[in-house]
Amino acid sequence: MKKHLVVLVLLGISLYSIATDSSNTLTEVKSNNAITVDGITYHLVVSGADKPATKFLTQKLQEITGQTDFTTPLIGAITIKVGDSLPELDKIHPCGYVMKFKDSKNIILSGRNALGTMYAVNDFLKRFAGYRKFGGAPLQEIVPRQKSITVSASFYFKEEPSIQSYAVAWLLNSYFGRSSRVCFPGGHSFDKIIPVEQFGETHPEYYPMIDGKRVKLKPKMTGTWQPCLDNPKLIELSLVYADNYLKKNPAALSIPFVVNDGGGDCQCEYCAAQFAKYGNQYANYYNELAKEVKKRYPNKLVSLYAYGRCASAAPVNVKMEYNLLAACRPEIFHFERPIGIPTAV
Repeated sequence: MKKHLVVLVLLGISLYSIATDSSNTLTEVKSNNAITVDGITYHLVVSGADKPATKFLTQKLQEITGQTDFTTPLIGAITIKVGDSLPELDKIHPCGYVMKFKDSKNIILSGRNALGTMYAVNDFLKRFAGYRKFGGAPLQEIVPRQKSITVSASFYFKEEPSIQSYAVAWLLNSYFGRSSRVCFPGGHSFDKIIPVEQFGETHPEYYPMIDGKRVKLKPKMTGTWQPCLDNPKLIELSLVYADNYLKKNPAALSIPFVVNDGGGDCQCEYCAAQFAKYGNQYANYYNELAKEVKKRYPNKLVSLYAYGRCASAAPVNVKMEYNLLAACRPEIFHFERPIGIPTAV
């Protein structure tokens, strides 16, 4: 009799997971049947060291399948491992990623860094679940409802940027489009390097002089002004900003040092002289900054936007450093004018 009982229990475990709740009562956890591999449906588990990517994937799978439990392991389950290490990741671009059915029970979605892993998760959802994300409004996200996602047991994808590009993607989930293959994300920066609320009252000389008067800015004002380049501490403050940026973004390939939006360039005697000497008011600042960044972070680039006064002309009388990367915004230029600082890499 005991032998029959053991057989029945083992059969039960193959179909369910046996667990105890707070009252030590045995409970059965049924399969979510959320993945179909070559025509056979399995329980699906999501795990991984990359918590943001794992959380995002779990949330979207819950919305797609209507199932809620993707953490309880069952015998025979398929596990998606997010952010697991793979030997081939060491040989691909820092923003590249791999998606593979590693063996009969484990799917790996991993990038060389956190950015690549988020790309992998979004690509997996796009290829196998029909997920789409084109903006922030509800109608711009497509989450197909289906009982399970369907994959092949032999899939393998390795993705890397086709070119070393620098683009801007204003999407609330820019990971879906791989940020237009952004490798070097940027953003307006001088308001973070010398924030008005920190230095506006004590160091008004850090800010632009226009029509012979030093402009008085309101706290938290992020645009319509640029720094005065005569500030002897501008490079030092820029490096403090770089340190803080890389603490938050250790996998970043570049550090954005970008002019603010909306003009407001300084017209003081020193800044005017910079413009007259180099043909570009910001050329010397960026060049000296690039030299210092190279000493501190030899594998990082200094990224900037070549528009506004920063794109008045290609610099002259100076050899620009190789670790400078300029993003050009051609739609705001007259095509007969120089496009600005040439891309250095």
